[in-house]
Amino acid sequence: MELTSRPFKNLDQQIDILRQKGMLIENDDYAKNVLSKIGYYTLINGYKGLFLRKNETVKSFV
Repeated sequence: MELTSRPFKNLDQQIDILRQKGMLIENDDYAKNVLSKIGYYTLINGYKGLFLRKNETVKSFV
């Protein structure tokens, strides 16, 4: 498996990406705190099952 290089995203950019994916974020400071403690990957990939709306044909983020 090849590792791909991705540019670093600061916390504000990560929050923008989460919003673009449909996540409702009311408190940016709290979101930054969570992202700095557990990281973007763990939040999205580690817990993504909690944020998915299940459908027979399409999975979409809540």
